[in-house]
Amino acid sequence: RFAAQHSISHPAQLEGFARPLWGLAPLAAGGGDFAHWDLYRRGFASGSAPSHTEYWGYPRPRDQRLVEMAAFGLALAIAPQQVWEPLDPAEKMALAKWLHSINEVDIVENNWLFFRVLVNLGLAQVDAPHDFTAMHAALDRLESYYLGNGWYHDGPGRPSDYYIPFAFHFYGLIYARLAAAIDPQRSERFQQRSGE
Repeated sequence: RFAAQHSISHPAQLEGFARPLWGLAPLAAGGGDFAHWDLYRRGFASGSAPSHTEYWGYPRPRDQRLVEMAAFGLALAIAPQQVWEPLDPAEKMALAKWLHSINEVDIVENNWLFFRVLVNLGLAQVDAPHDFTAMHAALDRLESYYLGNGWYHDGPGRPSDYYIPFAFHFYGLIYARLAAAIDPQRSERFQQRSGE
């Protein structure tokens, strides 16, 4: 159920609210229709408002909330007409402040760093406060995990595993598409690595 109907302050409930955006935002960006964007907007407004009973809560270090923020970042970047533009100024400010908190707490040193990247790209797309310094630091760290021939390890001392296609290449290609104009060399590297 959506935040407008039930509390989703628990991270598992936030996951249920956020994860469909991985499909809905590209659907909207490609011209597809979804009849219930109003429910998402109400959820964004209530979930990001500290005074609301359905507030998602300020993320703790290494918190699951940081994971779910990535879907919001993607939606802001590619479907702002559906998820951002109809919000009123106070709702925009609250949502942007909540998302920006991904730059203020420790994040797991693995593929999770891409979540910080996607959130900052989304915030920048809608001219909300963002932190490209934190984003580029995350990208540099991610690139330090590259092993060659399309392979990454998933952070310091971690193995190479299924997060390569489902995280490193997946998010890397999203970045390459969204940041081609502002970071062409890195975007090209991500594209090349995905085909190795």
